[in-house]
Amino acid sequence: MVFKYQCCRECAPTVRRALQAACPGARIDEDNRGSKITFELSIGNPAKAPKGSLVQMAFDALKRSAPHGIKGIRPKDGIFKCDKS
Repeated sequence: MVFKYQCCRECAPTVRRALQAACPGARIDEDNRGSKITFELSIGNPAKAPKGSLVQMAFDALKRSAPHGIKGIRPKDGIFKCDKS
C-alpha cells in the first residue's frame, strides 16, 4: 500500500524532512504539479494500520511536523493532504 500526501509548495520542504525522519531509508517519490506536490511512500495505509505500528508512528510524526495539518482525502485508500492545498 502506498501512502500519498499532497501538500502546497510552502510546506513541502518540512513534509519531506518529516517523512525522511519518520521513515529513514524509505524511497519517497515526488510529483510536482503547479502549486501542489504529492509525496508517495510505501509505508502502508495509516488509516488501516494498528495502533502502535511503525506505520502509525510514522504518520503521527508527520502530523506533528506538518505546518498546515493533515486532512484525509480518501483515508481508506491512503490519500491525505495538507489543509492548505
